[in-house]
Amino acid sequence: MVTPSLSKYPNHSFLGEEDGKFGDGDYIWIVDPLDGTKNYICGFEIFAVSVALMHKQEIVAASIYIPMLDKLYWAGKGEGAYLNGERIKVSNRPVESAVVATGFPFRKIAELDQYLSMLKEAMITFSGVRRPGAAAIDLALVAEGVFDGFFEMKLSIWDIAAGILLIEESGGICTNFEGKKDFSSGDIVAGSEEVYKTLFDIVNGKIGSI
Repeated sequence: MVTPSLSKYPNHSFLGEEDGKFGDGDYIWIVDPLDGTKNYICGFEIFAVSVALMHKQEIVAASIYIPMLDKLYWAGKGEGAYLNGERIKVSNRPVESAVVATGFPFRKIAELDQYLSMLKEAMITFSGVRRPGAAAIDLALVAEGVFDGFFEMKLSIWDIAAGILLIEESGGICTNFEGKKDFSSGDIVAGSEEVYKTLFDIVNGKIGSI
């Protein structure tokens, strides 16, 4: 419930997919109560709750919960990343053995040709590409070392905020397609260091013919 939180932290703000933003505080709670809505509707058990706390544009705390798998991820700035209480780290698999996750820009059809070129190069470069359909889960699985990297275009901040901190605190890298920490475009590339570098080159057309 929002009311008890506001009574305890009256200067905090909230930003969410369902309710929009309210409040003007330096602390902003970024909430996606159901990431993977289509999966949930169809009975596909890959959906999650994602919550992050941002202070002056820096994500300082994050949590992602996958209810059907009973997997609770959390991270604090400078405190590491955890799954059900156990410390997690990104993978160290080489590029040729790596599996990366992605999501289709289904709301941005104009971006589809560019994305398909990226997808083609990713399929050629890595051992596998997966599309589970919930960005928060994709990012959590990168932090856990299940997936080795992730890229997607035109996401919303509530899709990725918690996952960004999870990956950074588990030793990985997250940036936009320009290599910056500004995610206002919704474009994100993430992974272990080696896989991130390769994915970054792919999304920028340095590998293949985007």
